[in-house]
Amino acid sequence: MKRFLLINGGILLFLAAIVGIVAALAHFTRDPSTVLTNPCDPPCWYGIQPGEMTSVRVLSILMDLPSVFSIRERMRRYPRSDELFHLEWRFGRPSPDTLGYAYFDDDTCTAVSILTHGSLTVADAFGRFGEPELMWMHTEKAGAQEWLEVTLLYSSVGIVIEVDFDLPAEGASNHVEIREESPVWRVTYFDPGRFQDLLDSEILINERSRNRPGDLMPWSGLGAIHYTKEQSE
Repeated sequence: MKRFLLINGGILLFLAAIVGIVAALAHFTRDPSTVLTNPCDPPCWYGIQPGEMTSVRVLSILMDLPSVFSIRERMRRYPRSDELFHLEWRFGRPSPDTLGYAYFDDDTCTAVSILTHGSLTVADAFGRFGEPELMWMHTEKAGAQEWLEVTLLYSSVGIVIEVDFDLPAEGASNHVEIREESPVWRVTYFDPGRFQDLLDSEILINERSRNRPGDLMPWSGLGAIHYTKEQSE
């Protein structure tokens, strides 16, 4: 019986080692985020220039990118249901990014948003763009899950970075720590000439402007961020 247990334990350890090696290889062989491999300067993303390009031109560029799949059109519901609101696409392997969006107003691209889902860190983003000018934060809740969305804005360059933090249990401290290794959830490239218009939408900040408590704040650097939980309506 003892020999049987030892053999089975050895097999389980061997399988665990194989799984670990495969996971490590997958991590090291995947490409970096498209935010880091982007060949043009912000607010351009892979040749898509917010503020200058029509949907036809943007679609043409997307169709030529080998990591882009399943491009879909989403129409604006109001005031015109026949007007394009955004193009949406999936990223395929080896790109670690998950989804992308190109937003339009009167058929002109205004912003491109990349859901990185932690495929780059705050240090990666700051190394690419420098440190932001402004920040805004708010808490979100879905079921039992609560998190803090920290939005970092480069108004003159045309970049937004979103960093999300799971909130601690009720009664714990009301601060989180933003560090160099903190994962980035989303990066948005936008036309800086339309900063105020886009700020009033939900494209730059994932919250309706009329529901946003407080104002944009100057970026104060890495470290502790204190927050107040928002009350559910």
